[in-house]
Amino acid sequence: MLGKMTLQFRRAAPRYMLGVGRGAGLVFQALRYLGPKNVTEAHLRRLHTTLDQNTKDELGKLAPHFPRWMQSIIAQVIDVKTPVP
Repeated sequence: MLGKMTLQFRRAAPRYMLGVGRGAGLVFQALRYLGPKNVTEAHLRRLHTTLDQNTKDELGKLAPHFPRWMQSIIAQVIDVKTPVP
């Protein structure tokens, strides 16, 4: 217990812990939560414009470990040559 809160720890597969504790990990978890059918162009645009270069670089390094559907989304977010619609 932590104050009045009860913490429950659960096991997690290593594939769900990519980038844990860093910005890239937050992006990974957010995209995982949304799922492939719920990521909109507005999400892509916001990620493309608000993420700093270090986070984008980190996403690029981790992308090969992401699910295939997420890899294409990450490619759009980090690629500065291809404008995000």
